[in-house]
Amino acid sequence: MVKSYYFRVSLLFLLLLFPFGLDLCFLSEDEMTI
Repeated sequence: MVKSYYFRVSLLFLLLLFPFGLDLCFLSEDEMTI
């Protein structure tokens, strides 16, 4: 039960942070091209 709970929480954090990580990657690439 506890493991499944932490697993769900970690998945939620990944889903929330994934778009921010992509934005940071694109921003860094844009800065490099400029």
